[in-house]
Amino acid sequence: MLARPRRLFVEILLFTSTLLVAALSQPASDVRLRLPFAVYPGAIYLALLSWPALLSGGDGAEDGPDLQLAAYSGPAYTMASGLKLTQSGGTDLSFGAIPWKGEPFKPPIYYGLRGLLWPANGPQGIMADFTHIKAKAVMQSAVDQSGTREGAPVSAQEKLSATFSKLEFTHGYNIFTLNVVRRRALRSERLVAYAGAGAGVAIPHVEVGRTGFARTMRTSEYQLAGPALQVLGGIEWRLSPHVSLFVEYKLSCSVINGALKGGGSVETNLCTHQLLGGPAWHLKARAREAAP
Repeated sequence: MLARPRRLFVEILLFTSTLLVAALSQPASDVRLRLPFAVYPGAIYLALLSWPALLSGGDGAEDGPDLQLAAYSGPAYTMASGLKLTQSGGTDLSFGAIPWKGEPFKPPIYYGLRGLLWPANGPQGIMADFTHIKAKAVMQSAVDQSGTREGAPVSAQEKLSATFSKLEFTHGYNIFTLNVVRRRALRSERLVAYAGAGAGVAIPHVEVGRTGFARTMRTSEYQLAGPALQVLGGIEWRLSPHVSLFVEYKLSCSVINGALKGGGSVETNLCTHQLLGGPAWHLKARAREAAP
């Protein structure tokens, strides 16, 4: 009796999260909401991977909970974003689309750790997910800008290096989220589709330095900087009763509001496409997978 309300709740959560993630992908100075498919093509990958998990099906094996532990890595791409910089002394700048590079396979690499609890070892689950993503501004890129720097108006476009000596989150704009997940076995019980959505916090390592300022004025510290949202969909292969491999598309978005040394702040919304994969360990073997 409770299967249908639970499934409806997951579907509503996924839809709502997608719209919220789309809103976060707008520049900091732009509060307009664009449709998800106009913001990122990753929504197509998410839909293709997720829809089997949302189909009606059996509730799986009612033989007690299963705890699943997993690790992952893979390529990650952070979209360009607007940014706002404010500091005492007359600096109030708004930048257009700043390009970011993630260098996911250079130390420290892109990676994630997660734990999933499947109550009753069935199709509905709860996931705690930690993701380490880097975002490093391309300093030689010319971007649109407006406002004042040290009290003087700036030109309409300049290289980022005219304002920043460093602008990055290279020890991660780390994200911790709690997620609702649904899974469903496909034709083979060893092949399982899953989808999920969740919310949490961003804990970035804020690294900001100003051109012409002393190195002692550079901000370089971890901060609790704002909320985060994510949506995901993937396929899991059960290699044995306890071991599996999975591939997944995930879109994570975070509101970054970093405090700067000496006063002021840097604000942006970072959204990252991730194509990830890795191993998982089930502490309890399933008697059978969720019915197709």
